[in-house]
Amino acid sequence: MNRTFGHTVPALIGTISLVLAGCAGDQKAPPTQAEVANGEALPTPPPVPAQPASTDSPATAPAPVVEQASATQPSPPGDAAATPEKETLTEAQVAQFADLANGSEVEQGKVAQSKAKAPAVKKFADMMVKHHTEAQQEQAKLFKKLNVTPADSASSAALKADGEKSLASLKEASAADFDRTYMTAQVDAHQKVLQAIDEKLLPVARTPELQAALRKMRATVEAHLTQAKTLQGQVGK
Repeated sequence: MNRTFGHTVPALIGTISLVLAGCAGDQKAPPTQAEVANGEALPTPPPVPAQPASTDSPATAPAPVVEQASATQPSPPGDAAATPEKETLTEAQVAQFADLANGSEVEQGKVAQSKAKAPAVKKFADMMVKHHTEAQQEQAKLFKKLNVTPADSASSAALKADGEKSLASLKEASAADFDRTYMTAQVDAHQKVLQAIDEKLLPVARTPELQAALRKMRATVEAHLTQAKTLQGQVGK
């Protein structure tokens, strides 16, 4: 046995012993610098500390709040209550409506007295001025007696707007078209007033005197409507 082999064997036996001892333990022994230098082993990487499990739920941005209109949210003032088709009149508002209806017929009748061509249309205009002036005066006395002060409503506002529109069209109508324009406006106006008396005025009248006045007004309006339809057919030919 040469000297080199004699030195190598004990070193090899020592290395094997160290490996066996490391396997028998719970953990492996770290390699020596000589082993690393000779390429026989790689250094054991340092242990990575375990990250503790987070008990907090991941932060999430709060969901945006979307504002929605509530079904029970009140409507803007004047929407449903100010709609002529839905409102319920008081007796004071009935008084205003009746006064405006009569006044509108008088104003349009006066224009027709000077501009109508057909004698029958002129005669109808004379009747409108006379009947509705008398009705307006009688109702004014009644409202004063009942201590009723006329009050505005959506229905009376709509009636006034219609009357002003018809009056403007009569003033602008040519001589050739005036009779037809006037009688068409009269049919439309009397139909609307008759419907209002039946659906809005009479149902809310509580005073017997007011009820009687409205029934008289209804009979007059209905008679005027019948005549207006007849004349409309004649001048429209």
